Amino acid sequence: MAGKIDAILKLSVVASVFFASSSVGYYYLSYLPRRDARFEPERALEQLRTAAQKRAEREQSLLQQQVSEQRALEQQAAEQRQLREKADRYQACLRHVTHSYNESRIAACNRLQEKVIKDHDNCIRLGFRKKVCDLAHVVREPSPDCPLPPAIASNLDTDAQKARDRCLEENGAG
Repeated sequence: MAGKIDAILKLSVVASVFFASSSVGYYYLSYLPRRDARFEPERALEQLRTAAQKRAEREQSLLQQQVSEQRALEQQAAEQRQLREKADRYQACLRHVTHSYNESRIAACNRLQEKVIKDHDNCIRLGFRKKVCDLAHVVREPSPDCPLPPAIASNLDTDAQKARDRCLEENGAG
């Protein structure tokens, strides 16, 4: 009887070992590969999702960078345009000042010429010869370069400089 119990015990141990090893073998050789096969498409899909998300983030980042660069270029172009417009306004203002200055000088010269012409006519009426009156009262063509009395010339120059300063204040060349 002890031999039978020994044999049964041995058989039980062998059966237990066989059962345990077959369970482990089944787990590693059959269950895990099937389970992995079931999860493999899910993992592949998750990897694809992750890769697509990373690509989308890179594309979004590139797009944002391009938009930012485009905005910077547009702002730079707008600033350049504003600077050109400001410089153009400044130049136009200076041209206007120069034109006004020349007109004022011509008007002042004309007033002086009118006086010279009156004096010339009075000289002839007083009985002097025309040549003498021509030498005493020289009638010149009006121009912005005619000689003016220092006080008038100084006033015109001061007014023109003030106008140029206003051009600079309002439109600032640069």
